[in-house]
Amino acid sequence: MEVEFMTADTTLPPCMPLPRAMLRLPISSTAKVMYARMLDIVFLSGIEDANGILFIHFPIMELAAALARSTMTVKRSLNELEDAGLILRVRQGFGEPNKIYVLIPKKGGQPLMNEKLEALNQEIEKTEKKLRRAQHEEKILEHQIKTLTRKERTHRLCTRAAMLESYLPHPEAITDEQVSLFLKLLFHKDSTRQLMEKVFGGNDDFQGRGRRPETAMIAFRAAARGLPL
Repeated sequence: MEVEFMTADTTLPPCMPLPRAMLRLPISSTAKVMYARMLDIVFLSGIEDANGILFIHFPIMELAAALARSTMTVKRSLNELEDAGLILRVRQGFGEPNKIYVLIPKKGGQPLMNEKLEALNQEIEKTEKKLRRAQHEEKILEHQIKTLTRKERTHRLCTRAAMLESYLPHPEAITDEQVSLFLKLLFHKDSTRQLMEKVFGGNDDFQGRGRRPETAMIAFRAAARGLPL
């Protein structure tokens, strides 16, 4: 397509009409272009019904070809226009195209996008922004909680490892495997389990979050089962 600059004497090429009120209507751009195309056809070759009202026939396949859009997009845009009260489709017999009445803004009437609808759309936009911000903040908090949990566990491991090492003779000369074997043998003893129950028995988490002590002891022995003597 060739183009040129405009001057005061330039003649406009054939154009499609589009009421200015349509620009502010909350429908897709495809629906707006479709409305302009159908309105153009009404002016050029509209058909009068028995009441003298103009309508057109514009099958979906022809609309899709005229707008270079898929039939699914065309159907969705037609529904948008119908929901907005800009077109009225009257179904005909089987195999016959629908009658499409194109409605236009009434002169001197209220604009299609009245103040109440505009305020509602603005409120929806604000709410969506708040929701996105809340979701972002939630992700940040989740990340911070995970980081704190890792730090707490690292601190706990370091503190208790230091406690254990303080009771080992010459810890620098002991291997990790030896420490692991020592702990397995130690915690496999009944006397050790009894001592743990005596020392930590008042802790709900140790007893299985509120379970009876004997139930917690069964779980403990099951975990220790199979360890070497």
